[in-house]
Amino acid sequence: MGQRISKFRRRSKKKVKDKICNECHKPTMISYWNWCQNCNASHFRNNFSNWSSGNSSLDQLIQESQLQAECSEQIIEWIPFEKFKDIKFVAQGGLGEVYYAIWEDGQIYNWDSKQNNWRRRGEHAVALKKLKNTECTSDEFLNELKSLHSITRLKVSFEVAHCFGISRDPKTKEFIIVMSFAENGGLRNYLRNHHLNIDWPTRVNFLLKILQGLEIIHNAGLMHGDFHSGNILMGKRYPMISDFGLSRLMNNGQNGRESLNIDRNSSGDSGDSVNKSSNGDSVNINNNEYIYGVVPYIAPEVLNGSSYTSASDIYSFGMIMYELLTLKQPFHDIPHSLSLISSIISNDLRPSLTNIRHPKCWITLMKQCWDPDPAKRPTCNELKVILDKWYALTCTNIIGDRVDLETIRDFRDAENTRTMMMSANGDGMFETGEFNRHKDAVYTSRMIPTMALVQNLENKMKREEVEDYINSQYNLTNSSQTGNTKSKLKIQYEQWKLGLMSKE
Repeated sequence: MGQRISKFRRRSKKKVKDKICNECHKPTMISYWNWCQNCNASHFRNNFSNWSSGNSSLDQLIQESQLQAECSEQIIEWIPFEKFKDIKFVAQGGLGEVYYAIWEDGQIYNWDSKQNNWRRRGEHAVALKKLKNTECTSDEFLNELKSLHSITRLKVSFEVAHCFGISRDPKTKEFIIVMSFAENGGLRNYLRNHHLNIDWPTRVNFLLKILQGLEIIHNAGLMHGDFHSGNILMGKRYPMISDFGLSRLMNNGQNGRESLNIDRNSSGDSGDSVNKSSNGDSVNINNNEYIYGVVPYIAPEVLNGSSYTSASDIYSFGMIMYELLTLKQPFHDIPHSLSLISSIISNDLRPSLTNIRHPKCWITLMKQCWDPDPAKRPTCNELKVILDKWYALTCTNIIGDRVDLETIRDFRDAENTRTMMMSANGDGMFETGEFNRHKDAVYTSRMIPTMALVQNLENKMKREEVEDYINSQYNLTNSSQTGNTKSKLKIQYEQWKLGLMSKE
């Protein structure tokens, strides 16, 4: 024991000594890699003239991250595309494509004063996220970078996907976000491929990690804006939240709730803006007439045309709870059409819980996240208290008062039910929702019309015509309408819009 203590003391003394910068001999930031902000900022500044992204706004963002970095994890680099090798396509997302690659140089650790160069990690895997139509950079692209930088400035965390830097495809000229690579893919695929091993302690652990990531986002003054299981990646051990292109800044609203500070310029002018529908056509719509996301995960108030808030993220979190509970995607067996949107808003429709009775505490909390009234949904801080307790009870078996015993029994009943189902199935296969998913159930982010658009259209069109138009225009269903019918509905809509504009 004495030898171990002496060894620890020697290490402690070494760490204290290492906190002096080798260049300026001043105390450095408290960092594992002995980071000196002043000296390293100077090294970055001296290199500014040697690179450019070709976009001044992007250059400024990268430079600010380097000058302000208090540790290497807060750096955003400009990475030449030729520094990547073994590039392989991974997936198609709502806003772009994702590729696997090996980054030859690897992440910066610190400055090597002897070599007069950066000390780097060396070759390692990264994800290349190429966003569509970013040749001149888009609002979504810059928003994601700013959001990632804001988060890492607040706290370096494994629960949020890390951004190493920016690159550019030399052929398409589209910009690329270089991010940490998720060895196990997305949460959705992970649940499908590893459902046999996902016991209840694991689910509680995953849910807590997802919440911790969301809490970091909210504490940074942001909302995710497109929060669903497709935007949750699986690292070596834990989930991490990604895709912040739709993140928005929060201001304190009434009753202490955060409300969206809408930047009208991010979607065009303050009046009508021209946007692309799912089928590529241009559609004139107001800012509250559409939302970008996945229908089952979008809160009812947002589907109804109201502003996005942090409570809207909590609603989405409730849907992720459902997915971990059932191993099925919410509303996987019905079309994600205007009819579903209307039912979610008007009838408080939520995913089915037939024959699901345990864990009761999980179901109760999930329903609170689903509450149609945003003010009645729990906050991240309130959820954290509950999930920390669940983690202690299921993963450490700390037994406390009677309530604790009831919670332990609740999760044990759920685990017993899970193992019984595995035995009853013989081959151990659960139906995860992929095998009977409806052809019009879509789980990639896309433009979704809100009820504000529906109400405007109903002033000039019949309800069934409105529904047909929206379902076809936004590809919400694989409609059997003829091209002539679709064109007629579109002409009606455009004529109605022109009529409104001429009156203004």
